Amino acid sequence: MQTDPNELQVAWAALANERKDSGYLSIALGSAGPRFRGGIRYPDHQEVLLVGFNLQSPPQKQMLPAGRGFKVEVSSEPLGPGFSLWVALERQPGAIADLFTQMAEDAIEALSTPTAGSEAYLLSVLIARIRAWQDFMERPRAGRLSQEEEIGLFGEVAFLEMLLAEQVHPDKALSSWVGPRGGLQDFITDTAGVEIKTNLRPAGFPVTISSLEQLETLDGRLVFLGALRLTMQNEGRTLAVLINDIRHELEPFPGALGNFNRSLLFAGFDDSCSDEYTRSYLISQRRIFHVGDDFPCLRRGSLSTAIRSAVYELELDMIDGSSNDLGPVLLHFGVNT
Repeated sequence: MQTDPNELQVAWAALANERKDSGYLSIALGSAGPRFRGGIRYPDHQEVLLVGFNLQSPPQKQMLPAGRGFKVEVSSEPLGPGFSLWVALERQPGAIADLFTQMAEDAIEALSTPTAGSEAYLLSVLIARIRAWQDFMERPRAGRLSQEEEIGLFGEVAFLEMLLAEQVHPDKALSSWVGPRGGLQDFITDTAGVEIKTNLRPAGFPVTISSLEQLETLDGRLVFLGALRLTMQNEGRTLAVLINDIRHELEPFPGALGNFNRSLLFAGFDDSCSDEYTRSYLISQRRIFHVGDDFPCLRRGSLSTAIRSAVYELELDMIDGSSNDLGPVLLHFGVNT
């Protein structure tokens, strides 16, 4: 379940003229569930997102991230029923309100995906997502993506478009896209992960595997490797056009649209540079590999414990067993309607 993207602003606006000596005033975010509340902290009158947890003891202060424009604190105030403590994500004076709102909505989305995880696990997910925003805010702005980054992002967004074309619900599709946030694979659900590799070469398909874990099957989750070969054609689409096509498709789904735009931020796509993306691409080949026991890759479990990490290259044109059919992938991926 995802929150209405305007619900936080509505909560903050409703509390804007209230007064309290200290502590929080808050309103439950109805569409996101009782765990989430929008509030104001007094006496500084700062906007906060409050997230409830049932934990025996609060997290240590050094665990809580803080960055440019926000801070994180823990409150044991009884702000809502059913939770023993509340983690407050608070906007700092002078911080960009729109960016903070996107960060808060992203935190809600991260914890709203159905999961069997414990309360401690959910807290770790929240902290990890906030740290990702911390890293993003401290990252120097590079403007336009390099061509390599452009091609990689085009491939991920194109695969997202394929999921939508297969009638995957937009909320499910966007929740699975974790590549821009440093996910192990580019698309992950509880049952499968899909790593997307994109190539512009007319012959050969070398891809870089960035870690021993990238193609590793974890917790019974299946792994697929998707390979997209692009050609530059005038009748194709630029990255900016592809992105705007998906935005148009997501307009009836504001939660998914907000998630899409936040993912683009993490990927380094700046709308102000849209006109600089002048290369038009067509997908000339799509191949899907199931990374099973016979797939040639390095697996941590089969290596000496002395090997701590590795980056290596695969030549996909030398590997048999690929398919163009997304059906089996969607069946295992668990996001088809």
